[in-house]
Amino acid sequence: MESHQLEMPSYVVWARHCQSCANVGETDESKYLVPVVCTDKGLWQAVDLGRRVHKLAERVGVANRDVSFACSYLPRAMLTAALAAEAFSLVA
Repeated sequence: MESHQLEMPSYVVWARHCQSCANVGETDESKYLVPVVCTDKGLWQAVDLGRRVHKLAERVGVANRDVSFACSYLPRAMLTAALAAEAFSLVA
């Protein structure tokens, strides 16, 4: 007799990287020697993202262990993902 298990649907949440100094002023990112970083507001946006993802996972019934964060290679995207993941784990 075959065993049939129902698979949980997959969810993908797309989020933009945190607000950066290049987002708030009229700047040309190419003039910076180092990549632009998150503003204070952007750091809190990243933390809030982690909290919101946690609430969403609870609402749709996804276990915390099944949630992962991924990002591009942009430093502010990596910082956003790291802060969001940490905030997610602190709420869990």
